[in-house]
Amino acid sequence: MTVREQNLQWLGDLLEHLRECQQRLTWMENPEARAMLTEAMQRDLASCQRICDALNAAPRTRVLAKVA
Repeated sequence: MTVREQNLQWLGDLLEHLRECQQRLTWMENPEARAMLTEAMQRDLASCQRICDALNAAPRTRVLAKVA
């Protein structure tokens, strides 16, 4: 499996986890539990951002290498 494929798999897993967390938030009433869950979701979103940045940067690196 290539690094790109691994990143896409990881991104998919994180997005699935975020969907599950969102569903839990719809019925969660405990403020402390909500805070913990939303903080975890924010960390997952930051990971998604890093993966997307890596996926976005990878093609440009290859193109620059071909031009040079």
